[in-house]
Order: sequence, then structure tokens, then C-alpha cells
Amino acid sequence: MYVAEPAPPHTPIFQEARHVRPSCSRRHLRRHAPRARRGAARAADAREVVAVCAAERACRLARIARGSGPVSRAKFYARAALFYVLQREIEEEKANCFEEEELESLRQKVEAVFTLQETPGCMEVLLQGQVGADSVKIKFNAQDTVELEDDEDYGELDEEEAQDEQFDEDEDEEDELPGVHFTADVTRDNKGLQFDCVASSNLTVERVRFLSDYSKDAEDETLYFGPNFIDLELDVQDKFYSYLAERKIDDELAQFITQYADLKEQREYLAFLEDAETFVKH
Repeated sequence: MYVAEPAPPHTPIFQEARHVRPSCSRRHLRRHAPRARRGAARAADAREVVAVCAAERACRLARIARGSGPVSRAKFYARAALFYVLQREIEEEKANCFEEEELESLRQKVEAVFTLQETPGCMEVLLQGQVGADSVKIKFNAQDTVELEDDEDYGELDEEEAQDEQFDEDEDEEDELPGVHFTADVTRDNKGLQFDCVASSNLTVERVRFLSDYSKDAEDETLYFGPNFIDLELDVQDKFYSYLAERKIDDELAQFITQYADLKEQREYLAFLEDAETFVKH
């Protein structure tokens, strides 16, 4: 009769346990301490993986691996370890996958004007609405993010003040979501303006172009996309921002986009974990 022997410390299960892959959810980074700072907790989880699999070896491996060689046993250890950490990640991410009060409030304001359209598994989100005679369409990909630059000027601060300012910023980094690229189209009679923007805590316009045949040219990236917005005269920029604000394309919309993109990414990540767990289990 074949009796399973304890796996030596160099088997793949131990390697798998040591290299538990951390989640990279922006939402989780914002709400909790960075995963990189939780090395001790990850190490404890890794030891738990080893303990669980050691217990399973005695009662389960003898049944399913009878007559099998070391390779089959190693594959079972690796699968069991992966299944365990996926379960752990799912429970952890479920606790964070919800709309916060701020996002709920922003959603109510946005959905008073726009209709939100999205499809599970697809990262593109569409907002469409009518403001007066103009049709407004907002489109963004929840994974099309950009790290925001620090515009703070430390030139006139002394060294100690600059260090204090930098320390405060480092403390706040966890709470700042990355920016999200989006396009805002304002059209009427198949003509319109298309704005290339970045959403963060406020709205930033990067480029603007005029489309004489919207249905034909809206997705054509080879056409001239107008000037860089920052190169326009300041009063021209201000008037464009006022024009957008009248059509509900403003800082609140930008805040909604960043927070909703983060929640969307979290939901899709959780779905990925659950699909992977089901696949590994069977």
C-alpha cells in the first residue's frame, strides 16, 4: 500500500506559499495601508498555507494520489495552495467592494443628467444625456489611468518646510486615486466639439477639436485634434471650462469618474478571482 510521505521543504507548495501575489486594487490601496507594508501579515498567511496543506497531505493525498509519483503530488500541493490563497483574496476583496457614501452622492447627481451604461467584463463606461439642445456623451475606460503630477512649487520654501510638505504629501498618497482619461462630446445636428480630458479631484482638459461630421469622424484618431488646451489663452480656457460646466461636465463629474472607475476595477478584479477559483477547484 502506498503511504504518502511528508513533502520536503523545497517542494513547490513551500515556494508557492512564500510568493503569495498581492492584489493591486487602487480602491484597496486608498482605503487601507498599502499591501507592501503588510509583509508580516502575508508571511503569516504563507505559513498558514503550509500548515493547511500539511494537514491535507495526511488525509487526502493518500486517497487521490495512490500509485502516483512525486510529480502528481507536487501538482496537487500547488493547486491546493493556489485555491486557498484565491479564497482568502476573495473574502478580503468582498469586504472592500461597495459604494462609499461620497460615490453614492456623486452618482445621484450624475444620473440626474446622464444615463450610465456598462457591461460586466468590459471596462468601457458610457454616460449619455441631453442638456438643452445639446447631446452630451462621456466615455472612459476604467483601466485607462494616469499618475497625477505634483504641481506644488517648493522653490520658495526653506529646506525644513519643504521636508514637512513632502512628508504630508507622502502620508496622503494612499488616499489619492490616479487620474482617468475620458472624452466628452457635445453635439448638435451631427456637428460638435470633442474634449480630451483627465478626471481627478477636478476636471482637466488636454485637447479640444471640432467635428463637422460627428457620426463619421468621432472615432477617427488620424484627424487633427486641435491645439493643446494649455497653449490657449487663459481667458479662452476659462470660457471653455464655463461652457462645459453649463453642460454638467465639471469637477463633480470628474470625481465621479475616478471613483466609479476604481469601483469598476474592483468589481472586475473580484470576478476574476472567483472565476479563477472555480477553474482551479475543478
